[in-house]
Amino acid sequence: MTGAAAARVASATLVLVSVAAVVVAGAGRVAAVTGAPRPYACSPGLRAPGAVGRPDAVSASIGDTRVTLAARSGGGLAHVLTDERVVVRTPFATLVRPLPRVVAYLLTLGSQVCLVAGPPAPSVIVLAYSGGAHCCFSALGFAATAAGLARPLARVDLADGATLGVANGRVVVRAAQGAFAYTFDDYAQSAEPIVLEAFDGRAFVEVTRDHPGLVRGDARTWDRLFARDPSDLSYLAAWVADESLLGRGALAWRRVDALEAASRLRGTVGYPSGRGFARRLRLLLGALGYPSG
Repeated sequence: MTGAAAARVASATLVLVSVAAVVVAGAGRVAAVTGAPRPYACSPGLRAPGAVGRPDAVSASIGDTRVTLAARSGGGLAHVLTDERVVVRTPFATLVRPLPRVVAYLLTLGSQVCLVAGPPAPSVIVLAYSGGAHCCFSALGFAATAAGLARPLARVDLADGATLGVANGRVVVRAAQGAFAYTFDDYAQSAEPIVLEAFDGRAFVEVTRDHPGLVRGDARTWDRLFARDPSDLSYLAAWVADESLLGRGALAWRRVDALEAASRLRGTVGYPSGRGFARRLRLLLGALGYPSG
């Protein structure tokens, strides 16, 4: 397994359900994650393969708030789940939310649920393998009302390797830039630069540039891997992307130009090399909104 492949986790779907304002009808209270000793907790993965209709449920708790992901096996080789629902239990209420059809068909074996204490507000994150050959993830945000968990507020699609982490005291979703897959090498070998997403209770916001320390660490990884295997230009491409976010794009492109002049931009057969690599990378970075170098 390459360094890039090792950096990935099983493909998943992220469903974020805000429980920041769970108002209990008639009680006039707001439920919150209290006594939280850590910013988030995640359950083990759903098992759920086997006979059609077999039930399973996994839970995660922080303080006096507990969230459960429940489902039944739909059978089949992909271990697709059915009857998926999120249950949020607080000292004041128990809320049940069936997952919407757009997400439900993606949930398969290994799905997890995570409870996030915030900031900015408590939320629930369901990590679920999409069942695709390689990927993917999506993130859905839900508001909470007295009647339960309302329609999705926001959605962001993430390609690869999504995990939870804490950056500057805030829980973020760390993923990878899927547009790099198949662009400079085959999928298994493709390096994909870091992407960080945060849910602010209303929408998902990309916050990658707000965390230069994580970007620097990602850049060092790709630089090290390229030094070991200079024939995989996807490592170089991911490094240039990270360096661009760090404001060092001009220096990164000087390195690319020097490698091209020395005829050392020789990538995997069938993928861009030489001047074609540099041209393709500039177009890709521009299309994705990376700073120009």
